[in-house]
Amino acid sequence: MILKCFQDAFGLRVNLAKSKLYGIGVNSEDVNRAAVILNYVYDALSFIYLGLPVGMKMNRVERWSEVIDRFTNRISSWKSKILSIGGRMTLTKAVLGSLPLFYFSISRAPLKVLQNLEKIRSRFFWGFKEGSKGISWVKWSKVCSNKSVGGLGVGSLKSMNLGLLGKWRWRAGLKKGIWDDIISSFVAIDDTGVAFSHSFIKKVSDGDTTLFWEDSWVAHGPCLKLRFPRLYALETNKEAKVKDRWMMSNGNGSSSWNWRSQPRGRALDELNSIHNLLNGAQITAGSPDRWFWNYDSKAAIDRVPTYPNLARRGVALASTICPLCKMEEKSVSHWFITCSFSNSIWKKLESWWKITLPPAFDLNAIARNTVVSGGGYSSIAKAFHGVCFILIWSIWKWRNCYVHASEDQKPNILAEDIFSQAQRYSLLWIANRSSMATNDWGAWIANPSRFIS
Repeated sequence: MILKCFQDAFGLRVNLAKSKLYGIGVNSEDVNRAAVILNYVYDALSFIYLGLPVGMKMNRVERWSEVIDRFTNRISSWKSKILSIGGRMTLTKAVLGSLPLFYFSISRAPLKVLQNLEKIRSRFFWGFKEGSKGISWVKWSKVCSNKSVGGLGVGSLKSMNLGLLGKWRWRAGLKKGIWDDIISSFVAIDDTGVAFSHSFIKKVSDGDTTLFWEDSWVAHGPCLKLRFPRLYALETNKEAKVKDRWMMSNGNGSSSWNWRSQPRGRALDELNSIHNLLNGAQITAGSPDRWFWNYDSKAAIDRVPTYPNLARRGVALASTICPLCKMEEKSVSHWFITCSFSNSIWKKLESWWKITLPPAFDLNAIARNTVVSGGGYSSIAKAFHGVCFILIWSIWKWRNCYVHASEDQKPNILAEDIFSQAQRYSLLWIANRSSMATNDWGAWIANPSRFIS
């Protein structure tokens, strides 16, 4: 009758030839008898449904062999050596990054599986041949980090797995839909082995929807009931809101406690600590509280194949002296900034933009767009930021051409005006990025700031 009602309601007919009957927590003999009555095929767990394993213990490495095989088979059809590093990065992000999405949205992958998958992605990205070794110039974790912090935005598979699983915690926090009630009825989401409670943090505004003790909302750490268990035990209302316990008066925060008994001993020490922790916490009326993802990443600099870096990695070199200025290289900044040849190009940039660069700026300052005062997110600041990166790329390409050229070609390379090339590349970039910019070469060379504005 259930199947008949389903067919009448949705206009879909159950295909008995493709259907199987499974029993969860039911005696196998009872399931088998029901299968005979319904003319179904009886089968036992586990099985594959819509491409996902059902009834398998996904905390075992061998259960993820299909995902690993997908990675390996996909890469075997690609020829990494005929692809540029940009092409390999695109395939790594768009294809290899999407293959495990279905699995990652349901199950938490074991650490060994994640390590194997990342190893496959890393070797393909760096263009290593099967069975061979090579130099990874940047830690893979740093390659995976966001572009805004110096990475390439490839994305970590572990972070992706935690994020996809964390959507259940997110939706449970938003309380939208019946599915959230089902999720909330679980004993604990953290029992899956993922510390979801540390993955999200509440940004408190009016404090009306944030639990004072049970939500993570202060100082990017665990919830207050875990930090101050003795005070939490004395609390009369475990589900008190932030606005009930912390209020603002004339711009200063003040507490409003309701204890079962007055704190003494270690509980009194916790009371002093929680006051110090909450000092500076602001409550803003009229704005709702919101959830945010609590995630930090790091950037990497000085990870390019300069002579000192090659020497530190065991590559045999005749000399680590800069081939241009004939002075010792001490850091990657020498290649791009302090070498007399590179520095002369930055002097031209100063004259062109009519600015004064600090005497000891480095690549970190360029990456943060703080090389000149007033750097930020204005159109002019972003344009200058892009020009700096184009200039760095031009210097890198020019120096590599010089290093690998034959002796008779080196004078021609030194005579090249790479600064004018960087100007042309930057105009091409600006003209395609800004709807207000044009291809007016004369205006771009005469006054780039006015050209942008």
